[in-house]
Amino acid sequence: MANRPDVDSTAHDGHSTHFDLCGTVLGADAIVTRGVGDWSAVEVRLGGVAAVETAIASLRRLRAAVDTQRAGESSRLIVVTATSRAFETNEDIAVVPLAQLRP
Repeated sequence: MANRPDVDSTAHDGHSTHFDLCGTVLGADAIVTRGVGDWSAVEVRLGGVAAVETAIASLRRLRAAVDTQRAGESSRLIVVTATSRAFETNEDIAVVPLAQLRP
């Protein structure tokens, strides 16, 4: 993991990192943590429906691969998009248009 200072989570006492396991399909554009065992994964896809579906599939793989005994369950899995309406999948993955995010 590498620090990504371009994602600001300090307003919520958080810390942001980028997660990518080289050579695998696991990764997230940002992992936001707030203390031990409190983490969320974020994928950013500014394309259309196919890009959002790809991001949802990526977050599913990530959730399945995480050792929850060590890291805990994710607090939230989020896809940020430019073209979609806001909704939540039946697997509790939130899809949020960029325009709805505020500081």
